[in-house]
Amino acid sequence: MTPTPTEAIRAYAEAKSRADPAAALAVCHDEAVFETIPFQAVAHGAAEAAAHFDGFFRAFPDYTVELEYLCEAGDRVFDFHQKCAQLGLSTDDAAAHFAAWRAAA
Repeated sequence: MTPTPTEAIRAYAEAKSRADPAAALAVCHDEAVFETIPFQAVAHGAAEAAAHFDGFFRAFPDYTVELEYLCEAGDRVFDFHQKCAQLGLSTDDAAAHFAAWRAAA
C-alpha cells in the first residue's frame, strides 16, 4: 500500500533519526533530488543520496528529526514551524497572519 504524503514524511524522518539511509530512501522516488541547503549539497537519485547520507551521519551521529506540525495540501507536505524558522519568522506572528488571511477570505 502506498503511504500518504504525511506518512511518507514521517517514515523518512524516523529513518533519518535512526541514521538508516536505506529506510529513508525506501519511501522516496528513485530519481528524487535531495538538497542540503546549509552545506550547498545536492544529490540526484537514491544512490547519490545514500552516499551523502552516509557522510552526513558520520559527521552528525546524534542527528534527529522532530516534526512539530505537518501541513498537507494535496501531494505537498511541510512542517510549519521548521519552515518559519528557515525563513526567520516567528511562528506566532506567521500563525496570526494566516488567521487574519483566512478570516478575510
